[in-house]
Amino acid sequence: MNKRYTLILLLIILLVAMAGQTNLPPRAHGETAPTGVVCISPSLTSCPQTSFTFNATSGSTLSVNVVVQNTPAANAFDVYVKADQSILSAPADSTGYTVGSDWPIVAQVCINGMVILAACSPNDAPGIVHIVSGTLGAVSGDSTLFTIHYSVVGTTSGTPIQYQTGCSNTSIPDGTCVTLLNPNTNNPDPENIETADFTNLAPTANFFATPLTGLVPLTVTFDASLSKPTTGTSNTISSYNWAFGDQGIANLTTATTTHTYSAVGGFTPTLYVLDSGNAKSKIKAGQTIEVVRPDFSILASPNSFTGGQSLITGGASRNATIILKSLNQFSGTISLTVKLNTTALNAPTATLSQPSVILRSGTTNSSTQLTLRAAQATLPGDYAANVTATSGILAHSFLLNFTVIAPDFSIGAPSTVTIAQGGSLGQISLTIKSLARFNGTVSLTTREPSNLLASINPPTAKVNVSITQVSTTLAIAVLSGTLPGDYVVRVVGTSGMLSHNVNVTVTVPSTNFVITISPTSLSMEAGTSSNATLILTGTNGYSSTPSSPLIVLTSNSSSTLGVTATPTPGNVSITTPNGFAAATLMIATGPSTPAGSYMISVNATDGTTSHSGNIALTVTAPIASVQLGAITLSTTSTVPGNHVSMNVTVTNTRAGSVSLTVYMAIYGGTGSNFTVDSKTVTLSSTQPQTVALTWDTGTFTAGTYHVYTGIIGQTSPINQSASAGSVTLNTQAQSGIGILASLAPGLAAAEAAVIAMLVVFFVINRRRRAAT
Repeated sequence: MNKRYTLILLLIILLVAMAGQTNLPPRAHGETAPTGVVCISPSLTSCPQTSFTFNATSGSTLSVNVVVQNTPAANAFDVYVKADQSILSAPADSTGYTVGSDWPIVAQVCINGMVILAACSPNDAPGIVHIVSGTLGAVSGDSTLFTIHYSVVGTTSGTPIQYQTGCSNTSIPDGTCVTLLNPNTNNPDPENIETADFTNLAPTANFFATPLTGLVPLTVTFDASLSKPTTGTSNTISSYNWAFGDQGIANLTTATTTHTYSAVGGFTPTLYVLDSGNAKSKIKAGQTIEVVRPDFSILASPNSFTGGQSLITGGASRNATIILKSLNQFSGTISLTVKLNTTALNAPTATLSQPSVILRSGTTNSSTQLTLRAAQATLPGDYAANVTATSGILAHSFLLNFTVIAPDFSIGAPSTVTIAQGGSLGQISLTIKSLARFNGTVSLTTREPSNLLASINPPTAKVNVSITQVSTTLAIAVLSGTLPGDYVVRVVGTSGMLSHNVNVTVTVPSTNFVITISPTSLSMEAGTSSNATLILTGTNGYSSTPSSPLIVLTSNSSSTLGVTATPTPGNVSITTPNGFAAATLMIATGPSTPAGSYMISVNATDGTTSHSGNIALTVTAPIASVQLGAITLSTTSTVPGNHVSMNVTVTNTRAGSVSLTVYMAIYGGTGSNFTVDSKTVTLSSTQPQTVALTWDTGTFTAGTYHVYTGIIGQTSPINQSASAGSVTLNTQAQSGIGILASLAPGLAAAEAAVIAMLVVFFVINRRRRAAT
């Protein structure tokens, strides 16, 4: 089984490596900072504190170790190491490398762009040693990944030994070609990296320091025993020249020394060495020494009281926990004080539950409470409480911001409504809300211009901590004659000393009218005429007034083509606000009018406002001609429920016969035209025929209705209409005789039922007697 798993893992690692370093899953968002480091080291087990400088004589072999230190967990690595091949050249065979014993499954080796095992990847090149290897288990902590056995083939005063770049999805965010795969996440482990350099023409300065952090005063031991004189010579190191980063220096002949840091801070030590041949190394910077003192930190939870957590005047207090944390082994007594940023009369109060606490080393103390209160008379506003903690020379403070608000209310309303002159809107919702535990009754009034009327129902609203929101209704009416424009109705709410208002803008639109044409298209023979109905309807309270008396109707005609369009009457009045008026558009064509399509335009103007409508006219070659003749109505005034009769005379003025539909239609001022009756007839040549149509008014309400008639050809393009006048349906109370008349059929039926029952009773009784 182990051989099978080994082959599977080897195949996975090889496929990943051949994809070109590395098609591993991307690093997860929000990963923690890396704790491990991949370094180039002289040691097989650990990394130097800073970049190491190697030296070796030309013609010798230099072994360089790639080591991972303090890694969380890994089961495979993919690493490229790059050096100047003219100085350091790794043999392109198995003698050029050794893989660490923790990584027995070697999947890929490529040296100087040459395949040693499996394959090379796109980022391989001369001077690069690229190795991919893994293990069945997982490696954590410190481990040697592999060792490169360089042949030193040249001399240099300095050349880097580093990692290849330009890879993706690696352990390094910038794409450095170093990847350790975490078996738990199947993602690259985040790692730090450390490179090295090489020289064989100068001494090398290498050192480490211990400890790297500690309490002041801190004594640190420095060891430079890994420093070397110029290689290939008999020189020795004659002096070690230290600068400790705190202005302290030392020029010594021994490799080790100590230095005591007496101040707090971060200090970076440096070293250069001289050998007996008076050759000087480069200055080597060490790892920063962190010197700290025992200390503590302070914060509060929550760290502010604003928004929904604000203090309310006369309301409940707010409490915050003061949290003290020991830093750097601090242990001692901490005194606590609090001070507000105001000295105003009736200012909020801030108190601490205890004046001091004892904080033990390495602990956190949360036993102190800061209590904030706002009195009834406290002015609303923003405040801050400064909590200061002191212990000896140490002092830290925390500023807790808080807001004080007073109980209040708000009024909400729509910002804009549109109401025509003479109109009203009675369902405008007002919302009164309790803020900051407000408890009271809000009285509501309105302020409006003289040409508007406004009222609120109900005019008061009671809100409290239980019922935090109440709605009421605002009604607004616009008086007739109000000029178009925007007007403001102000809603004012008061409760004691509190007062708020909200404005509602009332937009009064300009009065207007619209024109509609029915039908919107006509088809007629050349040499014939036809009619369309014009309906003018007022909007936004429009009616004919001395300032806009009559609406004049005009239409375009063409004497050249023989098409005329004449509105009749030529002017109309809309006598009631938002009412309507009707006219007939008579369209006539000459015998020589060319067949084709025409657009008839009707313009309506009252001197201030103009509107137009169009009717599409199709003229065809002459065919059988039908003319509307006399039109009579049986009445112009009646009550709902009666019938209104209309006789229409139609004549076929051409030879042959024609089939057509004659209809009776009404218009009540709103909506569409409504056909109440129609009949289909056939007209013989030159023979007038009178068609009787009936309107049953039983389902119609009282009002004035415009009545017109029309004919529509069944087998020929005939479409004409004409006005028959208006019929008024009046509301009339029913007389006593009428009531009796309406009851008569019911009474008659009741009498018949009683007589029938008596007859049945009589017959049954006679049969019983006969039987006895």
